[in-house]
Amino acid sequence: MDFAYPGYKKIAPVEVPDANLMGVYAPRAMDVDEEAVLQQGFASPIGAPRLRQAVGRDDRVLILIDDASRSTPTARILPFVFDELHAAGVSDDRVEFLQLGGGSIVGFLGYTLASPGLIIAFGWCLLATSLVAWYLGGAMMLEGAFKRVILPLGKLSLAANVPGRVISKPVEYVQGQPGVRCGQ
Repeated sequence: MDFAYPGYKKIAPVEVPDANLMGVYAPRAMDVDEEAVLQQGFASPIGAPRLRQAVGRDDRVLILIDDASRSTPTARILPFVFDELHAAGVSDDRVEFLQLGGGSIVGFLGYTLASPGLIIAFGWCLLATSLVAWYLGGAMMLEGAFKRVILPLGKLSLAANVPGRVISKPVEYVQGQPGVRCGQ
């Protein structure tokens, strides 16, 4: 059997002898009412209150979305998120988006175009984002554990970034799990 890499024109097909071929696998098609599943998930999340109960009218909301190279059905999920936010009284001007995925685009182009320079740049993007995630995760964990700012997180209020200050609105469950907010 000849196996061609879809989308990669510069990679030659590979011949796999029939004796070595264990099978050709693909995702199974499922007959699911996606909208009903999403409605049920947003109406009764497991182990957390509804999103409309986790946010307040005056909260600012940051929604993280991935880029188009991922298969996340963002466009089909966001209407449910906005229904919950509107039910909580959060206005659209209090909602912002941050797209995660600049590095993955560089990687996609590097591997698609077989460009060593872009692949190296992708590696540096991964390293940089890993370091930022490590710093932010550590800062949030320390802030949640000690109930005060240890490492600045770059919050909008300058007073919220001063080490030693008591945090005004901790992000956590009622049970006190640091860094976890209902709905994550």
